[in-house]
Amino acid sequence: MLDNYWPPESQVNACIKNEAETADVAVLLAVHQPSSLVTIDVGTGTHTVVSEQDLLDAFLTDNVPGGTLLFPITGASGAGKSHIIRWLDAQLQRSSKREKLHIIRIPKSASLRNVVELILEPLKDNARYKEASEDLKRAVAEVDVATAAVTFRAHLENALTDIRRKLEAEAQQHPERTDLRPKIGHARDLPKLFSDPALSLHFVENVLSRVVSRSLRGRNEADDEAEDQTQFTPADLVLPNSVNLGDASLPVRQYYKTIVASADPARVGVAIDLLNEAIDPAIGNVFQLQQSTGGITLQDIILAVRKTLLDEGKELVLLVEDFAALSGIQDVLLKVCIQEGERDGKTVRATMRTAIALTDGVLAFRETIYTRAQREWVVGGRELSDDEIRASAVELVGAYLNAARWGEDSLRRKFADSDGQTAGSWLGTWRDEDDDAAQDLLGAFGSSRAGHPLFPFNRQAIRALVDAHLVKNGQLVLNPRKVINFILRNTLLLRSDFRAKAFPSADQKAVLPNSWLVGWVRRAGQTEANRKRLGPLLAIWGGNPTTSEGIAGVPPGLFKGFGLPTPAELDSIAFVAPEEPVEATPTAATTTPTRNTPGPSRAATGPDPWFSDLQAKVDAWSAGTPLGQAEANAIRTALAGMIKDAINWPALRLRPQSIRPGSIHIANAKGNAPAKRILHVCERFEDEDGRIRAAMLGALRYTRNQQRWAYEGADDDYVATCNLVDKLAAQLRPMLLDEASHQINAITRGLIVQARVAGFKPPVKLNNVPALLVAAFEQLPPMEPQAFDDGWEKVRNSIWGNVNGAAARKTLQKDLLDLLGIFQGTGSVLFGLDGVRLLDGLAAGEKDVEAETALPEDLNPETRAYLSPLNAKRLWAQLQSVIRKLRDFRAQLSGYIDTNFDKSAFIEELEQVASLLMSTSNWTRNDISLKDFERRLIEFRSTPIVDLVNKATLVDEASAEQLPKVLNALGSLDLSSVDRTVSFLNIVDVIVTGAEQTVDRVYSTHEQANPAKIADEIDALLTLLASDSAK
Repeated sequence: MLDNYWPPESQVNACIKNEAETADVAVLLAVHQPSSLVTIDVGTGTHTVVSEQDLLDAFLTDNVPGGTLLFPITGASGAGKSHIIRWLDAQLQRSSKREKLHIIRIPKSASLRNVVELILEPLKDNARYKEASEDLKRAVAEVDVATAAVTFRAHLENALTDIRRKLEAEAQQHPERTDLRPKIGHARDLPKLFSDPALSLHFVENVLSRVVSRSLRGRNEADDEAEDQTQFTPADLVLPNSVNLGDASLPVRQYYKTIVASADPARVGVAIDLLNEAIDPAIGNVFQLQQSTGGITLQDIILAVRKTLLDEGKELVLLVEDFAALSGIQDVLLKVCIQEGERDGKTVRATMRTAIALTDGVLAFRETIYTRAQREWVVGGRELSDDEIRASAVELVGAYLNAARWGEDSLRRKFADSDGQTAGSWLGTWRDEDDDAAQDLLGAFGSSRAGHPLFPFNRQAIRALVDAHLVKNGQLVLNPRKVINFILRNTLLLRSDFRAKAFPSADQKAVLPNSWLVGWVRRAGQTEANRKRLGPLLAIWGGNPTTSEGIAGVPPGLFKGFGLPTPAELDSIAFVAPEEPVEATPTAATTTPTRNTPGPSRAATGPDPWFSDLQAKVDAWSAGTPLGQAEANAIRTALAGMIKDAINWPALRLRPQSIRPGSIHIANAKGNAPAKRILHVCERFEDEDGRIRAAMLGALRYTRNQQRWAYEGADDDYVATCNLVDKLAAQLRPMLLDEASHQINAITRGLIVQARVAGFKPPVKLNNVPALLVAAFEQLPPMEPQAFDDGWEKVRNSIWGNVNGAAARKTLQKDLLDLLGIFQGTGSVLFGLDGVRLLDGLAAGEKDVEAETALPEDLNPETRAYLSPLNAKRLWAQLQSVIRKLRDFRAQLSGYIDTNFDKSAFIEELEQVASLLMSTSNWTRNDISLKDFERRLIEFRSTPIVDLVNKATLVDEASAEQLPKVLNALGSLDLSSVDRTVSFLNIVDVIVTGAEQTVDRVYSTHEQANPAKIADEIDALLTLLASDSAK
């Protein structure tokens, strides 16, 4: 029914072009909407709101002193400057003065060759200028881009040199002008930058060729960024990574680093302004336009046009859609435009009226233009309210739709018959005369103020698309070009989707359905294809309602027009016509809105402001706006509590743990901190089905309602939020078990160290549960001090020490039970242990080389602090002192004990010696009595001396890798017996030594009283005497 009201693609392309200025004049006037115009007095700066008729009247005024008029038409890119030039052209073509006007309109797409041909056209039959004209045309036709770019660089350098000389002369005359110094420096150094061998190829191929090609080839009208391509921009001076600045000369490197790469945009801006000032003379020289042609200069030739037209009784009108199109002849043409037509009171040249469109930011020749112009005409110069911008867009859309429905051929015919009438007079509203039934559906989509049906749009859809596409720096800016491209063409070229009942589609994302709306559509029980269409329809055409009452205000005809079920059919929601809003009148001059356009209709008792604000922020997040830190943290906190409640802790054999909100990561949200444990709410922020938004908002509402699902909408929130919480809990469970495994490893290692130091001697390889349980849960015996080594005693004190006032071992055991104990609910009665997890935890630690030194971050801080000194490296360092002492002990015992040592025989002999010494009254020790010696001997008898020596040997000869054996050995030794043993053996040594001396002395005494010995001595003496007598 509505097919005929949706223009076919051929008419969309003919009547709704990317660049409106390229459309046929009939189309241009059929869709023309009054522009917002302001004049600025060049002398006083006074701003005056004016109309297009004021512009036309001023341009055609008979009061032209000097024979020239110059109208600068300015405004931002896309504001409609070129459209005003074309509108002015159309009005002049239909003016009563048309026969006296020679109109030259230079389109923004024109190349320099086109410009020259258009300007010289009046001289085509003038023999005097024919040769010169042909030379000019040939000059601009015989240049290719590659050659022109290289030549352009050379002429650009020459132009900068000329500018520098002028600046230096000015600086000499005005030494107080400090602003001239940086300009002179740039004019000197920029040529070096472009000509440096290391950089020149980059600048020629990527920058200079782009600028000069504008003059060679003209501008691509479909390129929205083309205005920036005709001038130098700061980005042009930035070198890409592929260009090595280090290969450039030292002066160039210094200039680039200190000036070009400077963070101060003002310094670079000065350089860019100089380059743009040099474009015109440089391009003019590329095409040799400044040279005399057959003895006649370019200025003379163009002035001859005025002279020729004067002879024909005509005036020259020059309309320039883009001043950049004149690059190469800007200076010359401006001189012609302001060249007075009278001399000595006599008219010598035709009157010249010129209107030139200048984009904001184009500074070249601006001062020259303003000096001769009385006023600057600014398109979009009056600030429009948001409502005026939206209303203007509605009228523009309606006009274009009506024009495309008529079609280009019909528009031409009607325009040809219009005889100067306005579009409102010669062009009515198109109507399908064969389909009266469509009128009811068309009514649901509404009409513009001019009465043009807005289908396939409605006012709400246009407002939504305006708010999505016409924003600049956070404010709405009326930009007709964007209305054409992003609102009209992007939609109307989807006619085939409409005919296939696939419009609107999920690809239309200018406005995303809010979280409530997505949930409502999901619950509507429709096919996936219908759900994907209902969402954008309600979001864009329906105002993105957040309540059932809001949906009730959407006309059923919208749904029927797109072949979708109505809200009444979907959810028994009856239509309630909303109050018609009062809108701004989209006039160009002085009209202002009477009141703001209200948003979508909503029942008086809608959601509270808290929720509405959060919903808007979450919906904006889904559209790409980062979620604020406060909102993101609130969501994280709410979800963290719900995740904790959702985990079945007893089933995991874990005690409940708090979930840190910082571990919850939300894509495109502020406050996402790096963490070991990260739970991803979503990988991307584009929440097309609305489930994530519904879940986040549900979590917030649940928290706000004291963690109770007892409020309106709680059922929907429960489903959405629980789905997300279950997803996050599923991510968390393996993390919890992995963290538990690491904690079990660390805590069990600590308990095993305690067992070894306490003398339990657990096996070095603990690979069975019973042995592990003994090592981990056997209670420590009372600690007996061992005054042998301070370092070892410090280790023993820590083993028997406390953590937060409780025995360290009991604290570790409790922590371990929390990780593998089986309890009923949150009770404290232990029903069993997960032995498999205990073994797996230890096994995982053995594979992890860092497990010995890197304690898990998730350990309770007190436990972590306690376990830190018990790691293998630190323990081994603490044991070095006791190991040295045991090494000395072995050395001391080596004189007493060898492999053949018989302790019983040794003790028996000591007892016999002591008894003999006492019985012979030869006990010579005054510092130790025989009774005390006997007591020490009994202690020595009970000392496992061989075991002591063997373990001392093991400790002394062990390496750091054998720490478990060392601890087992040290823990099972009474090291105080080492000192006692050494002391006793020292006493034995003294006693035995003294006994030997006593025996020697006694024997010596006994020998002196021996008769046999005396007889022998007498006999020897007598023999000696007998011998002497014989002599």
